[in-house]
Amino acid sequence: MEAGMSTRRSRAGSTRLFLARALFVVVLVGLWQLAADRRWVNANFFSSPTDVWDSLGSLSGSGELWRGLQSTVLVLVVGWVIGELAGLALGIAIGLSKRLDDILGPIIVFANAVPRILLLPIFVVWYGFGPEPKVLLVVTVMVVFVALNVAAGVRDVDGLLVQNMRVHGANRLDLIRHVFLPAVALWVTSSARVTVGYALQATIGSELLGAESGLGSLISHGQVSFKSDQIIAVLLVAAVLAVAIDLLLAALERRAVRWMPAT
Repeated sequence: MEAGMSTRRSRAGSTRLFLARALFVVVLVGLWQLAADRRWVNANFFSSPTDVWDSLGSLSGSGELWRGLQSTVLVLVVGWVIGELAGLALGIAIGLSKRLDDILGPIIVFANAVPRILLLPIFVVWYGFGPEPKVLLVVTVMVVFVALNVAAGVRDVDGLLVQNMRVHGANRLDLIRHVFLPAVALWVTSSARVTVGYALQATIGSELLGAESGLGSLISHGQVSFKSDQIIAVLLVAAVLAVAIDLLLAALERRAVRWMPAT
């Protein structure tokens, strides 16, 4: 009985929170529309909700929005997967080998301090304005971030557990499969929402700089033509995409960690 009442109170609280957030958005949009109608702000620069809605409908009807969204998602997924796998392999390697860490560690730390967006012009020179430079930029962003954190996770594995495995005849490959990979897999799962955020920023950032397609390209076109309504419309679509990906990964994360014992 108490559990049922607690569940109902929790659902009621969630409903009130959702309604409060929805009310805040409605009020904000209403004030924005009022400010545009009363000319309290310059509509050429700030646009209005109705203009943004019209622009969204126009982009959707012409197919530009869907082509751009498809291009962005494709670059994001390919770059994120390759970057995760490459960063995972590199992180395990430098985490297990002190000599390799001594050689590559400072280079990776230096690369992490350099804004990777600066590499995009080089990638464009190499591959043109197709999807390749965008994917490569996402991969470079992901590899450094993932490798540093995976290497730290490998070093944090309980040394006593490793020693016990070796006593029972485990070799390096056995340790990687049964000790280190499960340890870093938890980090990869729990940090996926963060790494996807970095990948999405890199994807749209790369599309802003001369890309032929993608949401960032639509924003860039809106900037060149001084269409603030188009810029805001595409930004809203990018925000919805980010929220949708975050909700999906949150659901997958809950499923992935369900097997873990409570502490």
